[in-house]
Amino acid sequence: MRVRAERLAPYIAALAANVSARGVPTMRPLWWEFPGDPHAVGVNDQYMLGPDLLVAPVTVQGATTRLVTFPGDATTRWVSFWDARAPHIAGGTRATVAAPLDIIPVYLRA
Repeated sequence: MRVRAERLAPYIAALAANVSARGVPTMRPLWWEFPGDPHAVGVNDQYMLGPDLLVAPVTVQGATTRLVTFPGDATTRWVSFWDARAPHIAGGTRATVAAPLDIIPVYLRA
């Protein structure tokens, strides 16, 4: 299920049903969804919310940017959850992204 802002509540409800039925966690380490990506292992400050949302909270006080690992391979694409017109970012890369105080960096698997 691909997620858009208006579908976030049903997406989270589906994740909750999945954890109850199958024991799959709602919040997952990157390697859970991308076991073949060696860069996904050991990333401790990002997580997947279900299979489609990459969440990269700012963990350094005062920071306004942060380095994000975008898991996957050359066929995986990520787009900002907050700005669907933003350029897609390829999987298997890392990039420094804007992280203003009022916005948590969240990316949607496109």
